[in-house]
Amino acid sequence: MKKQMLRLSMVLSIALVVILALSAMGVSAGEGMYVSGAETGAVYLRKAPASSDYYTTLSNGTYVESVGWQLGWDGVGYNQVIYNGTWGWITTRYLSYNNYANMPGETMYVYGAETGRVYLRYSPASSGYYTTINNDTKVKSIGWQLGWDGVGYNQVVVNGQVGWITTKYLSYSTPGATWRSGVIKGASTGNVYIWKDAYSQSWITTIPVGTWIQYKPASATNGRVYGRYANSYGTVYEGWFTGQYVYNW
Repeated sequence: MKKQMLRLSMVLSIALVVILALSAMGVSAGEGMYVSGAETGAVYLRKAPASSDYYTTLSNGTYVESVGWQLGWDGVGYNQVIYNGTWGWITTRYLSYNNYANMPGETMYVYGAETGRVYLRYSPASSGYYTTINNDTKVKSIGWQLGWDGVGYNQVVVNGQVGWITTKYLSYSTPGATWRSGVIKGASTGNVYIWKDAYSQSWITTIPVGTWIQYKPASATNGRVYGRYANSYGTVYEGWFTGQYVYNW
């Protein structure tokens, strides 16, 4: 029994020596994480939680080892991390277990937002958002999900920031397509609607058959194309036209 206790004591002593040696060398059992979602493309490796002093900046996609967490005096969470042997602190919201910067995805473009921009939301159907993204902005789509509101949302990466954009405002077409002239034809009612968006049944105004417009062929979505029309008073209306009624001149 004494021999067994002696062996156990020796094993524990050796284990303690190894742990202390690894600690002295800066080796720690942590979690691998990646810098992600920094709007500027990089984050501060701070000297302490909420500190304005920092060692360096780390770009989105940078691998770090997270070894702890602490709430800063500013009420924000910070992870203690190791990067190339340097211990520091990174704002928790800018860390992810997924390397979104290098994750495969599909190239898409923001398109057709009536206000000219869309929300980059925290989650599908969320009212909270990180920022707004302009029409024609290139994004990388890495996933899709149906929101609780019954609307589809794509998870995207844009400038290193991960978020969700309403699917109807994304297109595979390249941005900045050339405006093309066309004429309205074929509507049996004699008039066509200028719709508010590519899916809505809400309309802005109507224009008669034979009216000349300008439109972007690359915007084609849900059987509609984005275009504009100026009336005789010089008022310009921009919206969506039913594609089957738009003919090239």
